[in-house]
Amino acid sequence: MKKQIAESKIVIISFFVLSVSFIILSLFPFLGNTLIDLLKTPVTLLKGSDLNVASWQKGLNESSFELAILFFFFGILFCLFRMNNKISEKQSKIICIVSFIIYILLTLILLFFHEPWRDEIHSWVLAKNYSISKLFYEMRYEGHFILWNLILMPFAKLGFPIITLNIISWLLTCFAMWIFLKYSDFYLSTKISILFSSAFFYWYPIVSRCYSLVVPLIVILAVIYKKRNEKPLLFGILLALLSNTHAYIEGFVGIVTLMFLVQDIVLPWKNYSAEEKKQHIIAFFIIILGILIAFLQVTPAFFIQDKNEAVAFHFYIKAYKSFLSGSNIFKLFKPLVLFLVLFVFIYLFKKDKSSFLILFGSYLYMYLFAVFLYDASIANRALLWLVILLFVLWVSNITLFQKSLFLIICAIFVFRPSLNYTDIKEDFSSLQTVKNNIEQTYQSDTDIFIITGHNTATLATMLSDNYSVYHIESMKKVELFSFSGKYNPHVKKTAPEYINDVIANGKFSNPFVLVTDSVLSNDDLQGISYSVKEFPCILGGSLWTYEIKRN
Repeated sequence: MKKQIAESKIVIISFFVLSVSFIILSLFPFLGNTLIDLLKTPVTLLKGSDLNVASWQKGLNESSFELAILFFFFGILFCLFRMNNKISEKQSKIICIVSFIIYILLTLILLFFHEPWRDEIHSWVLAKNYSISKLFYEMRYEGHFILWNLILMPFAKLGFPIITLNIISWLLTCFAMWIFLKYSDFYLSTKISILFSSAFFYWYPIVSRCYSLVVPLIVILAVIYKKRNEKPLLFGILLALLSNTHAYIEGFVGIVTLMFLVQDIVLPWKNYSAEEKKQHIIAFFIIILGILIAFLQVTPAFFIQDKNEAVAFHFYIKAYKSFLSGSNIFKLFKPLVLFLVLFVFIYLFKKDKSSFLILFGSYLYMYLFAVFLYDASIANRALLWLVILLFVLWVSNITLFQKSLFLIICAIFVFRPSLNYTDIKEDFSSLQTVKNNIEQTYQSDTDIFIITGHNTATLATMLSDNYSVYHIESMKKVELFSFSGKYNPHVKKTAPEYINDVIANGKFSNPFVLVTDSVLSNDDLQGISYSVKEFPCILGGSLWTYEIKRN
């Protein structure tokens, strides 16, 4: 016992020493540069090739503060993990409540710094402008399901501000996290690590996409999973709703539905009363109906591939890399994640085959989807592997220590506090910034042109209430951007030719503004009087505005 206590103290002290060391390196970058210089020779000898000193120095300078927070967090979690049996239930509840309050406050602050990007705003605009029947039809071009748009629709049509969609995601995820803290049986350290991982602290509550629906549905499903035979109708409704969140989750829905059919309907059928049989059959058909509704929305996409960018068949056997990069995992940790997932597969196969089938079937489907159709490079999509793992470990029959340890390690792998800080410091998307700049700089009679793309067309719909916005390729007004009606000019010209066409037309304002998602070369703009502003961002793609005058 004394030896274990001594070892624990050494580990804890090591974590905090590392944390302080990286704080010092973040405050005094020259120390990190000196350290890399000192390591240059021995590393070169080990590698057999020269070390890229400048790259390593830059990487260390950019990540020192994040690594300091990471090791500090490691230390706290390790303390909680070692003290799990010594913390009373009352103390555990207090820590959970305090942690959740901190979680709410920090995510709420971050919410108001976040600039929604193209795909976030696009769902809002569709919900605002389309009827339910038109939305249902449009989903074949979108590659998503109507459920998310239906939730946004009443707020969008009533004129609520765009930030409402982020508030909806935030509320959904906060609700899910409270249910998780209250009803899951994981160790306290595991709950805290999940709460503050990038998935549940940033990507699902802040970046508002349809993926935010997956989290509360999965969490509620986990709560009732072992009582599904007592509440089969609720179980069926949850799975039906889940099947209409995102195509990446269909594998999970399919394998859970199949197991429900075999394990909970077919095999114990003779033991059920007439009422129980009725409820189970209704629950099963509710799930099938939900899957069918989802299927009917997106299946037509396969017959109109020329109008749907999402239906682009390919073969990329290393698609698992998109899950690792999309999850924002530290480069050095990526092999460890693959090893851990493989270990969890093997362990579950030996100890709990039902849980193994759910995890393996879900992951295999997601991987094949990425290999042949649509990769997981976007974090909201990539991190679904963690959401599914959370469910599987929650409902599995392995020991509490084992499931808590597996999950806490995975949560630490995706602990990236720099994402939150970067979103506060820099623009996540340039759309709102460009919109604000145009509204502050130009009168409403200024004509706005876009070089047509998804980003610029989304901006155009945001500006269309106050400005006349045109496709520069056709000089026609921009309508609501959708894949079904995406503008594809028949006559291809260069950007300067289009600009000169507008200048020669003479009926548009002088000056007029051109917005593009790629910078135009100075050589191409010779003879054109203009001034330019760049609007960089983290994810959504930079935009450039050109104020163009007639000579």
